Amino acid sequence: MKPYRVSVRFYPDRVQEQRAIAYLKQLPEKKINRFIVDAVTEKIVASPVSLSAGDLSAIREIVRYELRNVTFAAPPEKPKPYITELTEEENAANQESVLEDMDAFFS
Repeated sequence: MKPYRVSVRFYPDRVQEQRAIAYLKQLPEKKINRFIVDAVTEKIVASPVSLSAGDLSAIREIVRYELRNVTFAAPPEKPKPYITELTEEENAANQESVLEDMDAFFS
């Protein structure tokens, strides 16, 4: 397997990078690559942003535990306006029903 290669450039007009240049110049040439690789891996390990799947499941478990007694409810529905007018079909069915009731009453 071939090693991953990357080119790193430091700009001497930037203060922080001047310090890095001065430090790297003190190291033996064969140790510079190892120093940079170690610095990058240590930064990754120290970073609080990197979360593994185990970390995420632990966070989910904590959230579930903390919210176990919390009740979530939907907001109450807005009352629907009452429709007082009948549609044509409802009006026709109503008139027919009234006529049938009158026929049954008078028969």
